[in-house]
Amino acid sequence: MINNMDLTQKQYDTLKEIINIGVGKSAATLNEMLQSHIDLSVPKIAVQSIDECTDLLLNTNSIDKSQLSAVKMNFHGSLNGCAELIFPQDSASHLVSSLIGEIPTNDEVVDLKAGTVSEVGNIILNGVMGSITNLINGHVEYTPLEYFEGDHKNILRIEITDKNTVIIFADTKFIVKDLNITGNIILMYSVDTFKKLEIIIDRMNL
Repeated sequence: MINNMDLTQKQYDTLKEIINIGVGKSAATLNEMLQSHIDLSVPKIAVQSIDECTDLLLNTNSIDKSQLSAVKMNFHGSLNGCAELIFPQDSASHLVSSLIGEIPTNDEVVDLKAGTVSEVGNIILNGVMGSITNLINGHVEYTPLEYFEGDHKNILRIEITDKNTVIIFADTKFIVKDLNITGNIILMYSVDTFKKLEIIIDRMNL
């Protein structure tokens, strides 16, 4: 079973710093694009198996996990895996309202939610993956983002067939105009890819 105990404290701190750098760059881009001050931070991360991550996602926020909004981006090249940005649907709706300055009508909410979460997801996931890819000095190609909704099991089950897949779970806090919105960044790697990342992190700590 894969968990945080497989990382030293120094490795864990370095990984968290790398993700925070990517999230910080994303916040700057969002601030400029949307002309609305957005603070993003990653207060904690976990490195776990798929089963453990499913349980962690279920227990992270005290709202109904049967309704989640997410965007997914596959990547391959120097690193192989999948990145997801997940919001409880309440947070996704609050995000839409905060960014457009009004509460959408029922007829508008689905399209606006998909468009907003996809736009934010594109910025944040590319920021985080760019930070990691720069670290390894590699080249990664991405598939177009996909937006989808569902419960926590369906969201994590997509394209996960190997139980040994390593999950990096980042509990992300979004603060938009004093509104606290919770999101989760999930990076899914094959074990071989994660071991490659561990080696690079160790070199940084020498």
